[in-house]
Amino acid sequence: MTVCWDKQPLGERMDADIAREIGVSREAVRRARDRRGIARFVAPDPPWIGQLGTCTDAAIANEHGVPSNTVSSRRTRLGIEAYADPARTHDWDTQPLGKISDCAIARRLGCTVGPVRKARTARGILPAPGSVTRRVACWDDEPLGLLPDIAVAVALDVTAGAVAAARNCRGISALPSAQYLVPRTSQWVGVPLGTMPDGDLARQLGVSPSSVASARECRGIPIMRAPRRGGDTTSRKREQS
Repeated sequence: MTVCWDKQPLGERMDADIAREIGVSREAVRRARDRRGIARFVAPDPPWIGQLGTCTDAAIANEHGVPSNTVSSRRTRLGIEAYADPARTHDWDTQPLGKISDCAIARRLGCTVGPVRKARTARGILPAPGSVTRRVACWDDEPLGLLPDIAVAVALDVTAGAVAAARNCRGISALPSAQYLVPRTSQWVGVPLGTMPDGDLARQLGVSPSSVASARECRGIPIMRAPRRGGDTTSRKREQS
């Protein structure tokens, strides 16, 4: 199919919207726009941007009629901490942490996923089996390719691999890491670095242990080592000698 790019609203609408309308990949639209020296379309901030962090993501979503995941993703991208109501406390030891998904518990308590995840990981409890592969209501509403896969994964409580799969099947390129080096804080907002061994956290997030270690070390967070099994190997070597 031949597309007359000069008749397309390049730079006036989002590349993804144009791509869906004419039946091509978003990358093809981007290339056509770049060849003409046209800057990408930047959508204006939503009217609820100033409310982020002042109340729960769910409350903002309900007020403005948008998906809660959209609000959470934008807050994570901006590095804004989730709202924590000081008047509301939860007895986490009575919650089924690790038995059902963090999202399910958050919905029951009327809070965001972040506090549930933090309470679970602080107790050394792994996610509920299968919870990290849950289905997302609508991937097209998520900032695929606009944020690193890990940032989207943390916001949605899924693995980075699931985000990458959704992005790839839509022909959306990954955000180059060079574009997300400064600032890097938003990429790991809400991730409980140092609260469990790097390898365990990496498995939960679907990333490499070295990625977790690098993020932890650049923030000066000490490592939490896995408990040794079978006693102190140093002592055994001394006894053998």
